[in-house]
Amino acid sequence: MADAHQLSTSPSPSGLLEIVEATGSTNDDVIALGRAGAPHGRALAARAQTAGRGRRGHVWVSPRGSLHLSVLLRPKTSPSLYMGLSAACALGVLDGLAACGASSNVTLKWPNDVLVGGRKLAGILMEAARGPAGPFAVCGVGVNLVAPKGVRAEHDQPLGALAPGCLSDALAGRPAPHFEELAQAVHRGIVTRTDDWTVKMSDEDEPLSPILKDYQERLSYLGHKVAAVSSSGELLCEGVFSCVDGWGRAVLLLTNGNKKALSCEQASLRVL
Repeated sequence: MADAHQLSTSPSPSGLLEIVEATGSTNDDVIALGRAGAPHGRALAARAQTAGRGRRGHVWVSPRGSLHLSVLLRPKTSPSLYMGLSAACALGVLDGLAACGASSNVTLKWPNDVLVGGRKLAGILMEAARGPAGPFAVCGVGVNLVAPKGVRAEHDQPLGALAPGCLSDALAGRPAPHFEELAQAVHRGIVTRTDDWTVKMSDEDEPLSPILKDYQERLSYLGHKVAAVSSSGELLCEGVFSCVDGWGRAVLLLTNGNKKALSCEQASLRVL
């Protein structure tokens, strides 16, 4: 965890959000808190990270001037349904950004990157863990508050790479929120969406069922031709991004008329 002298004096109203100047990885810190028994909703936000990471183990560029937030989640569901939790958290990030003035051109890129005008505004990393109190998840979010200097595109996108965006692109001239305000809004959005998803999941078999319509309405590239690329950069297939199914898999309509469903562990999508 970050040293005590780095703590801000601006906790969230609930007392669950702690803000620090810098740390190694907010996800690592919150996983440690979860294993120590911290409650649902406990969160850590930092202005800088020295050891951030993205999906598939890639390095996440974490310059000062960004929001790095991780939230501990203890949904009363099986970890086998956490794909739905991931989508719920992505919608919660959009809710938090909207509460701070972000415009409607902020969308999701499957499975849970956040775009503004086709540029990457934020990345989301979900991690599952277990402690003495049972399984839990951590939702990590990195939001570019300013345009990253010297970063042309994210490191894990060798084909059709996304250029980085920043919060001002989403605000369309509106005043930028204070760091604490943004952290609190995104934290609130993630916890609220998680709680809502958990309640609605009780009668559903597929993890995205309660939120699938809402999630797909916020997705970029639906109906567009895309390439499915493996974590090593290998082209797996090309097709039209048809939909996301109830298990969170991207469904592509291939040129031969067949459909192929791909999980986020198998592939990322690049628009062609």
